[in-house]
Amino acid sequence: RGCIVVTNSFQGQKRYQVVKKNLRTNSLSSESSGSSVQSDRPFPFAGYESQRVSISMFDLLRHAIGFDHAKIESIEDGLSKRETVRPFCCPYVYEQNYTEHEAHLKIDVTPRLVAYFELSITCNYSTRSCNLMSDVAVGLSTKGFLDNELLPGEDPKSFGFHGKDGHFYYNDRKYSNISNCFGYGDTIGCGIDYVQQSIFFTLNGKFLTHAFKHINMETQFFPTIGVRGSNIFEYNFGERPFVFDLKKFCSNYSSIVKGAFLKQKL
Repeated sequence: RGCIVVTNSFQGQKRYQVVKKNLRTNSLSSESSGSSVQSDRPFPFAGYESQRVSISMFDLLRHAIGFDHAKIESIEDGLSKRETVRPFCCPYVYEQNYTEHEAHLKIDVTPRLVAYFELSITCNYSTRSCNLMSDVAVGLSTKGFLDNELLPGEDPKSFGFHGKDGHFYYNDRKYSNISNCFGYGDTIGCGIDYVQQSIFFTLNGKFLTHAFKHINMETQFFPTIGVRGSNIFEYNFGERPFVFDLKKFCSNYSSIVKGAFLKQKL
């Protein structure tokens, strides 16, 4: 058995909590089955809080990234092809300093077009050993994902980054040529880049790649952690500084976010 060490976190002024749960190894074998924990709230999606993107915001994004290189005759034509997401505010701590008597936190509340979380692998729970590689998967899943049986990436309802072999998976198929294995002591990040409309991953503060592109912006994606075996994890939705420089990453789209508010029709 294994367990997840949980903390409470906030995203978009709504409380996120990964429920504490014993992760079991199913009866067949530790090599063929696993278990996962899915967040109880999804990342923002098109239609989030009953608001779709404005025409002006869509126009801005259309000129920035296009739509699969397809020719779009009008904004309305583009809207019928794909929805996107408005800039949203998800406060996160980007700097913290502690003294003997007080703590100082700097919190970023800038609207952004990136949703993100991190997972740190601390130790093997059952043996207290610290194995170099762990059969851990980090990613996103949708409704209907069988979290009691699968790791993210092992079915068509999830995307995952697997630590044991270092590859990205969807529908139990490998979607990467370069391996980036991870285990004890590593911090893995996963997020949605709404401008690129893709799922990206980081490892120990380093951006890896936009692993899965052209995702459906109307789908609800839930942060998901899976494991075969036993490990202790700590997740972070922004209640402490990320290892990855999210502030710098989001700044790449600052002009798009600013333009959305300047052009938005009320």
